Order: sequence, then C-alpha cells, then structure tokens
Amino acid sequence: MPDFKPSFYKKIFNSLDNNAVLIRLADDGKFLPAWCSQKFAAMLESTAEEIVATEDFRTNIHPDDRADAENFFRRSVSTDKDLTIRLLTRKNNWRRVNVHCAFAEEDGDEYAYCNCFDVTEIFLSEERAKILYEGVREELENLSGNTLVFLRLNLTRDVVEDCRGRDPYDTDLRGMKISERFNRRASYLPLERDRKKFVDVFNTTKLLENFAAGKNTQSEVFFSRRPNGRECFVNITATLRRDYDTGDVLALVTERDYNTEIVSNTVLSKALADQYDMITYIVGGNYG
Repeated sequence: MPDFKPSFYKKIFNSLDNNAVLIRLADDGKFLPAWCSQKFAAMLESTAEEIVATEDFRTNIHPDDRADAENFFRRSVSTDKDLTIRLLTRKNNWRRVNVHCAFAEEDGDEYAYCNCFDVTEIFLSEERAKILYEGVREELENLSGNTLVFLRLNLTRDVVEDCRGRDPYDTDLRGMKISERFNRRASYLPLERDRKKFVDVFNTTKLLENFAAGKNTQSEVFFSRRPNGRECFVNITATLRRDYDTGDVLALVTERDYNTEIVSNTVLSKALADQYDMITYIVGGNYG
C-alpha cells in the first residue's frame, strides 16, 4: 500500500460518488452518521447535513429489520457479509437497501463504512412478477376436464403468447397476431348475435379499454360449433393483468364447456322439475 499523506486519502474519500454512509457505532447502541455521500442522501430524499444531524439512525430502519441490523453491526456476533433492510426516507417512503460494510476503529470509536445498493425496484419487480405468475398459475390450475382451450394473449403486442387445451380451433396458434387470428373464432359461432357479441366484447381495443377502466374480468356464454363439428354452449372468460416487467397488458383466456350449466339454469328458471317426471336434452347430438 503506498504511503500517502492522510490528506490524500481524505481527498479520495470526499470525492467518492458511490452510495455510502459512514456510521459511528456508539457504546450505547446508537447509530450515529458521521458522513454520507450525496447519492445516499438523495436515496433517502434528504440532504447530507440532515442525515449527519440524525441523533440515532436506527430510527430510519424499519422496526421489523432493526434487530437484524443491530446484530449485523455487532462484529463479534454477525458473520453476514451483507444485509438488506428497509430505510425510511425524509418523505416517509420505504426503500429496500442492500448494505455491505467495512469496519474500522479510530481513537477508541468503532465505525462502519457502508456501501449501499437501492434494490427497491428489483424487489417490487419480483413482487409484481410473483403476482402475475400466481395469476397464470391459478388459471392453469383451473384447467379442468371441461376446459377446451387456454390462451395467453399479449394485448399490447397483439400476439398469442401461449395456447393449450384439448379442443383448440385451427386459429389458436402460438405466435399469431390476435387481430389476424383470434377474432376468426367468431366464425365457429353459428348464431349471428353470438358472432357480433364475440367481436364486440373480445376485441383487443375493447379489452384494453376495460383494463384501463379497472374492469379486469370479462365473461360471456356462446353457442359454439367445435372443430370436430360438435355443437355446445361455451363460457369464454378473459382475465386481464399487467406484466409489470414489460408494462404489457395480458389477457388470460379460458374457454369451457358450458352445456351442463345452461341446461341446469334452464331447468331451474322454468321450474320444469315440478311439471315433469323426467327431463332430457340434446345439444350437438349429445343426449343428457
């Protein structure tokens, strides 16, 4: 190590532009900021002077993280190399900060030089990804025996990202443009009113408008002719979510066989059970 004068190291120290704070670890357990960089002050929406004037920096640490922080700075106890804690800014916002420390003693006082990394956005991104993943996972778990098709549509990019199921249409192809392929599903709806409703309700523009208005679920029932010629009632549900990593709006679309529900609702609404000994139905050549 070159034997420079103390003034040289002081110049280097003062010129550091990283996110850092120097804390004196008082005998009574207080954390006393002795110096901080402008980046550290900006992260906490404060000034270096205000931070150095803090009587005990532990008050800036989230109560749930305080014990971990106190243990971290007790070198005789802690073996951790870094710690992630929540710090309160001057504007009462919480920032998640990953801290790496170097310890030194001077004139009987112990100091911790802390390099800090603001990981708030990383944490929030992970949380949003978890929410999106849970939504997709729930949709996939709901794929039961009466699920005909599951689609993941990227409405922002106008593309079908995923397609699976036991009875897809020939238009249900991964990587296809929604505007070019998805609305062709209307051709499999024999009734004109259903075709019109499908295009009106499930077009990309309408779904994006619904999402912007906070309407995140759209569900409709149609009479459908399947690719194999079988006719049945289907329930189509679109659940809208944002991918917070990309900002794109996604539609998780499920199409389920709805014959049993339609018949049951009809029976209940018309009270046929009180008038007849037995009820049968035929839909698409299927007897029930």
